[in-house]
This record gives sequence, C-alpha cells and structure tokens, in this order.
Amino acid sequence: GLLIANASPIPLPKSVKPGIAFSTKPILQAGIICVGAKLSAVDLVTTGAIGLPAVACSIAAGLTFVPWFGEKMGLPPKMSSLIAAGTSICGVTAI
Repeated sequence: GLLIANASPIPLPKSVKPGIAFSTKPILQAGIICVGAKLSAVDLVTTGAIGLPAVACSIAAGLTFVPWFGEKMGLPPKMSSLIAAGTSICGVTAI
C-alpha cells in the first residue's frame, strides 16, 4: 500500500481509507508506547536500581532542554513539548 499510495498514479480505493486512518493513529500510537515500555523495562532490569536516577535525570534534562531549544528555533510551544516528551521518554521512535 505504501508503494502504491506514494509512487503510483493509481489512487487507493476509498474502501481502504478507514483502515489506513485506524493504522496511522491508534495502532501506531500503541506500538510506540509498547516500544517505550519495553525499552524502559529492559533498561531498568539491566542497570538495576542504580540506573533509575540516571534515567530520571536524562528524562528531566530532555524535558527541560528541548522546549528551550525549540523556542530558540522558533517552534510553537506545543510542538516543542511534544518533541521533548517523545524524545525524552521513547527516544527517536516516537518522533
């Protein structure tokens, strides 16, 4: 579907549009949450309790720095906050 929709002059049938809309919103969001939860759980198990403060500091730094940097770059505050939360918690898979 990706190749046909983006590279082909043939339009997708209207019957597939609800499925595409469903896949790009709830399924994609659930997948990102699962990836973030899996990575967090694996990191916590491998680093142990000593890694928890490092993870908390890393998330706090991202939530502080990215909105500040976004403001300097001229991004809207909501966009900067979204990028900050996604990058800090889930990493680049969220963005």
